[in-house]
Order: sequence, then C-alpha cells, then structure tokens
Amino acid sequence: MAAEDTPRGGISRRNALTALSGIGVISLAGCTDIFGDDTIEASGSNTVRPLTETVAESFEDDYDEDISINVEGPGTGAGFESFTQGETDIQNASRAATDEELDDADDNDVEFTRFQVGQDALSVYINDENEFLDPDEDNFITISELGDIYEFESEVEQWSDVRDEWPDEEIDIWGRDSDSGTFDYFTEAVTGEAGNVRTDYNDRTETLAVVEGVEDSEFAIGFGGYAFLEEGDVMGAAVRYEEEHDEGEAYPPEPEAIEAGDYQPLTRPLFIFVNHDLFEEEHGRDFIRYYFDNVDEIAPEVDFFPAPEDVLEENHDKMDDILDDLGIDE
Repeated sequence: MAAEDTPRGGISRRNALTALSGIGVISLAGCTDIFGDDTIEASGSNTVRPLTETVAESFEDDYDEDISINVEGPGTGAGFESFTQGETDIQNASRAATDEELDDADDNDVEFTRFQVGQDALSVYINDENEFLDPDEDNFITISELGDIYEFESEVEQWSDVRDEWPDEEIDIWGRDSDSGTFDYFTEAVTGEAGNVRTDYNDRTETLAVVEGVEDSEFAIGFGGYAFLEEGDVMGAAVRYEEEHDEGEAYPPEPEAIEAGDYQPLTRPLFIFVNHDLFEEEHGRDFIRYYFDNVDEIAPEVDFFPAPEDVLEENHDKMDDILDDLGIDE
C-alpha cells in the first residue's frame, strides 16, 4: 500500500533556472539497468525542483562515492504519472497526492512515504509598473477578488470589473497549467475548488514563463512560487484573506509574514515522496538522511522556507520506522 505520511507495508538565478528547465532525463522502469546502481531519479514539481536539485548537488559534492541524482520538473501531476508506475525514486510535490494517484500506486505495488521538506509562499505576480496594486503604497487584492478573476466562467475582463476605482484596462491573466501542483493549490485557495479556473487564461508549464508573461504587460496578473519573484520585473501583491485578516489588513509575500503564519491561505508545504525501494540502497538512505539534515540551511539559498524543526525530526522518525519494517539496520 502507498502512504502519504506514515509508512504502510557566477550565473544569474534566471539563467540557472532556465538551464534547469532544459535538462531532460529518461526515466524508465528498471532505470538502474540504464543509468547504473548509483543513480537516483527524481521528478515532479517544477516549484520544488530547485530545492531538490540544490540538495542533490551539495550531496554529490560531499558524498564519498560517485553518485548521480537526476532531477526533472514536468509538474506535480505529470511527475506522479511516472512515480506511481515505479519509474522514479523521488517525487517532488507542491501538494498532497490525489486519491487517483494513491490508487495508481497501489495498483502498481509502489510503496512510498511523504515527507515535508519546506514551505513556499504562493505569490500573486504583478508588473513592476502596476501602481494601483503596488504593496509599497498599501494596496492589496483580496482572496475573493482573485477568485472572481480566475474562476470558471468568470465575467471579469477588466480591472474595473473587480473594483470600480481600478483601471478600465483588460486583465492579462497568467498562471501554471493543470499538470502543476501550484495550479491545484492556487485554484483551491482562491475559488474553493481545485481546478476551478477560467479557460481563457495564459497557462504555462514553467513558472518562469508566467513571470515573463507578467513582466511584459503592465496590467497582467499571474501566480507561482515565491522563489521566482526575483526573476523578472514583477512584484508580489499584498493579499487580504477576509476570513482571517481584519479590515484593511493585508500581507505581501515577505519572510516576516510567511514565518509568522500571516500570509494565508497561500503559504503551502513542500513535499518529497520517496519510493521505499530507494531505502534498500545505501546511497539512497544516505541521500534522504542528508536531505533532512541539510534542507533547513539550503532552502533559503533558493528562496524557500524550511519546514518546522519538529517536522524535520519527525521525518527521521518516519524513516526509522520504514527501515525497521524493511529489516534494514543502518
């Protein structure tokens, strides 16, 4: 059975991310026959990819033996299609697994456990030239207004359709595509239902492409991970969550608000799902332990926020239980 939480049976960041987006790895069942026994295949979330990639590079530098860790970023949904077939070892994810994905893993006898490794602030991108939403001028957008813009069959076309005092200018709407965990999380947060989205927005498989779309249009809006805010001429809009924030109270995606738990409901956990077969290999166990031990220091390097300390300690406990079940003594 598959389990989410408990085991059952000198280069700019923009150039670096662009380079990562072009790295492709062939992931096939029995991939150790192709790549060698000391290869780890990771795939999934485009958002989480830079975090796992950076941890992997650090591990490869520190590890005594030769090891290759290949990391892809086709999106959480696309990654799960491979992971639940047993074709990859690690699934990066910006959301929980769906019931269908859990069933697929069970059908293919793929046993895995989910571990939280960080946090991200899902950001609302606006163009740097946008004055009416500039957070430095105490401007903000509400969660319900975001829902009005993005929801299926939305009647919003111009900014003035959202608020009368906003410009009579067409909204250029951007976001991630439906294979993305970012898409699922954002649409559920702002509309109350994952996948509830208008059909005429500019959907992209890469977050960087969303940023580029927003920076090219003064009246654009988009969404994606906090780490990509510095990749273009964009800002993160301040957000007011009517159910929790007092009148006039709003928070931009900034470390103070995120770490204090005020940037809601757009602060989200980041996960890796690990196929239990990886724990059968010493280098696999070593890499996962290394991930848990070092992610709190590495996460800020790629503009993420570490998971709470007690969560990282719990990750080790869950891994201990898995190894006990497998009869492995480290």
